[in-house]
Amino acid sequence: MIDPTKEQMKIMQCHSQRFSGDLIAPVVIRMARRYIKSPVLDVGAGSGALVNRLGKLGYLAFGVDICPQNKRITRDTAQDLRSWEDNEVGTLFCTDVIEHLRRRDLSVAINTFYRKMRKGAFGIFTTINNERLSDKRIVCPQCTHEFHTSGHNQSLSPEDIEGLFGPVFRIVTMKTLNLGLLASLGLPAKLFYALKMQNIFKNELFVKNLFFVVQK
Repeated sequence: MIDPTKEQMKIMQCHSQRFSGDLIAPVVIRMARRYIKSPVLDVGAGSGALVNRLGKLGYLAFGVDICPQNKRITRDTAQDLRSWEDNEVGTLFCTDVIEHLRRRDLSVAINTFYRKMRKGAFGIFTTINNERLSDKRIVCPQCTHEFHTSGHNQSLSPEDIEGLFGPVFRIVTMKTLNLGLLASLGLPAKLFYALKMQNIFKNELFVKNLFFVVQK
């Protein structure tokens, strides 16, 4: 039987640049700035791009990851967070991580997040919006195991987020947008979303990501 955690580690080790978050980290921080208080924990921190940027902005920031690549990142899982005490986290980031978890593991992780966060603390999340998992499914010719090329285990919609996070947290805001476009195009993309042009030009590209904030 295949261990999903070990499989995720192999994918992360082989594709570390793709999961680094270097491109969208500045955009996520800018969108979340009003919610950030130290100490900050980045779950699934990857290369540490977000942790490093937060540190330069004066925040006390740390990360956890199943494949840590930075001295400020410790090895841990979203379901456990053993390196943090209950009610210790001032702000929790979790960008492009929850789609990698199986549904039952995500439910465990959500409760762990709640337990580790301080009362009134905010959690900032991003994920793929309504991803068609079959588009990136391939089959290993040796073992015939079917897997997603980026290690995604579930597709999440705004309704899924409401159903999973709503009973535990207060959902503060949720937006559908393309974080990559905001990161690469800057002002034109900001104006596009400020004017809600994605509601006029209906295209999956413009609503590729979900950005949402929850509060304990």
